Amino acid sequence: MNIFLLVLFGFLAGIIGGMGMGGGTVLVPLLSFLDLEQKVIQGINLVSFLPMCIVALCFHCKKGLVKSKNILYVVLPAVVFAVV
Repeated sequence: MNIFLLVLFGFLAGIIGGMGMGGGTVLVPLLSFLDLEQKVIQGINLVSFLPMCIVALCFHCKKGLVKSKNILYVVLPAVVFAVV
């Protein structure tokens, strides 16, 4: 039953994330009903964000919405401050 709920919650978060709202908006409260620790819930949310982000980036690139000319000016400081 727990596995079924995890898959269902992931599916719902993916649908909501695909609509542009952010899957964590739904995923975090739903996972809290399963009596998981807050750190585990946050970890699941972070890991689930990666595939949703990759799929969204693929769609944006396919539609020509990503301009890669100045991307390093955004990515490099973001990576540095994320590590800090």
